[in-house]
Amino acid sequence: MPVFILCCARPIALLFACFCALPAHAGVTGESHATLPLSLTEALQRAESRHPLIQSWRARLAAADARTLQAGMRPPPELNLEVEDVLGSGAWSGTDSAQTTLGFSQLIERGDLRDRRVEAAHAGHRHSAIQAEIALLELRAEVARRFVHVLSDQLQLGITLEATALARDTHREVVRRVD
Repeated sequence: MPVFILCCARPIALLFACFCALPAHAGVTGESHATLPLSLTEALQRAESRHPLIQSWRARLAAADARTLQAGMRPPPELNLEVEDVLGSGAWSGTDSAQTTLGFSQLIERGDLRDRRVEAAHAGHRHSAIQAEIALLELRAEVARRFVHVLSDQLQLGITLEATALARDTHREVVRRVD
C-alpha cells in the first residue's frame, strides 16, 4: 500500500499545488481578484496542512502510536458465564434444572513476549514515520518545483508584456513618421 501512495504522490501534489495557488476568496463566477503574493513558505505550509496524503499519514502515525501503547498492555482477564438447561420441556422445564458455570481466566505471558510485541510495534511506528517523512519531502519538493515554475512563468509574462508594449510604441512611432 505505501508503494502505491508514494507513486501517486506527484500527481496528487500537482493537483493540490494548483488548488493552493487559487485565491481563497475567488468567487464562483471565475472573477479574478488581486491577491497578495504567495510565498514559498506559505505554499509549503498550505500543502502540508491540507494535502490528503499528509493527513492520512498523520492518522497512520496516530494509529501506530496506539498500537505501540496497546502492545505494552497485559492481556485482559476474561470472565465467562454459561447457563445450560434453561427452558427445557417435561421434567427439565423451568429453571429448576438449570446449570450455571462461572469462569475466570487470565493469560500469563512467559518470557519476553510483551517486550517483543512492543519492539515490533516500535519498528512498525518507525517504518510508518519514515514513509510519512518520505511522502512529506516528496510533496515539499513538488510544491517547490511548481512554485519556481510559476515564478518563471510570471517573469516570462512580464517580459512578454513589456516587449508587446515596446512593439506597439514602435509601431505607433513608425506610423506617425510615415504619415
